[in-house]
Amino acid sequence: MNGPLEGARIGPTLLLAAAFLAVPLTAWSEPPPTRGPRHPGGLVTQNAERLGLDVPTLEAIRKVVEASGLRSGELRTQLQREHQALRELLAADAPDEQAAMQRVEAIGALEVELRKNRVRSMIQIRNLLTPSQRAELVEMRRERPHRRKGTGPGPPR
Repeated sequence: MNGPLEGARIGPTLLLAAAFLAVPLTAWSEPPPTRGPRHPGGLVTQNAERLGLDVPTLEAIRKVVEASGLRSGELRTQLQREHQALRELLAADAPDEQAAMQRVEAIGALEVELRKNRVRSMIQIRNLLTPSQRAELVEMRRERPHRRKGTGPGPPR
C-alpha cells in the first residue's frame, strides 16, 4: 500500500543516512593528533653522558635531528593543507570522488614520507654510534616503560 506518507518517510530516512555517512568521512579527513615533541635522537641526546658521546658525535647527532625536524615540519604543513583540501571536497553537496581519492593518495604519500624521514634520521644517528654505544642504547630502550598498550620489548638488535 503506497499512501501519501510513504514518500515522506523516505526523504528523512535518506537525509539521516547521508548525515551518518558524512560524519565518518569528515572525521577521517582530519589530520592525526601529534604525539608531542618526540624526535629521533631524543633518547640518545638525553643520555649523552651515559652513552659516553664525545662533543663531535653529539654535534653531528644534533645536526641530524635539526635537519629531520625541518623536513618533518615541511611535510606536516603539506599534510595539513591536503587534509584541509579533502575536508573542503567532502563538505560539498556532491563531492567529486576522483578528486577526493587524489587527495587521499597525496595524504598517504606524505604520511609515508614522514615515516621515511624519521627512519632515515634514526639510521643516520645509529650509524654515528660505536657498537658499544648502540648496545647501551638497546639496553636503555629495554629499561624504558612501554607507552603503548600490549607491546613488550622489541627483539634484540
